[in-house]
Amino acid sequence: MSIFAPSPLAAVAKRLGSSWWALLIVGIAWIVIGFVVLRFDNSTVYVISIAFGILVLLSAIGEIFRGVAEIAAAFTVRQVAQAAGQ
Repeated sequence: MSIFAPSPLAAVAKRLGSSWWALLIVGIAWIVIGFVVLRFDNSTVYVISIAFGILVLLSAIGEIFRGVAEIAAAFTVRQVAQAAGQ
């Protein structure tokens, strides 16, 4: 048992790092999709490339939201640290 109080930064890192499994599932799915695409003809590859483009755009939007959330969390940690007098 620790005599120190838990750090607000550690709490934020734990919350943000708890979804590692989602990235693993997405990575495996992309590998499977890549192998499936290699087995189809040109028209199917065209449709899947359009779907891939849409997914890339959606992923970019998600990353923007994630970046904004991380900035907001950093400001929260900073305010808590300043309030604690550090």
